Amino acid sequence: MTFIGYNEIIALSNAMISIPNHQEIGTAGGLATAGRASIAAVCQTVYNTILSNRLLVTIPQTIVPAVTAAGLHQESVQALLEALKLNTPAAWAAVPGLNSEITAVAIEANQYAYAAAYKTVFLSSLAFTGLSVIMSLLSPNVDNLMTSKVSTTLNQRRKKSNFV
Repeated sequence: MTFIGYNEIIALSNAMISIPNHQEIGTAGGLATAGRASIAAVCQTVYNTILSNRLLVTIPQTIVPAVTAAGLHQESVQALLEALKLNTPAAWAAVPGLNSEITAVAIEANQYAYAAAYKTVFLSSLAFTGLSVIMSLLSPNVDNLMTSKVSTTLNQRRKKSNFV
């Protein structure tokens, strides 16, 4: 997480330094922050959609064969999937033919199903990572802008007091 914060500081600083008129530094910083928030919202929506859609596939593919091989009757599979989703004692008690061995198999298969779904989300993040790397390579060089020139003074310096 440290790298992400470091990256954001550099991106925000570059956005504010590279503007032609530094009297608009607040606007540049605000637009950069709003753009970051917008991109984050889009990415979060994409990730949540991918995760939800993958879970609809990985849960039945992983759990159903595992629990039927462990001895659960096909008629009880839907109740078991509901129990895994709710994870309440009442939901687990409502699964006919459930024993501790089948429960352990179901929980392990559920973990594998989630891992497979999250793997897809991780792989999809590589597209955003690649785009970010390309955009960072296109960012301007701001070395010539790192001067001691002050474009706008926010307050006047006070005269030294005799008491300080």
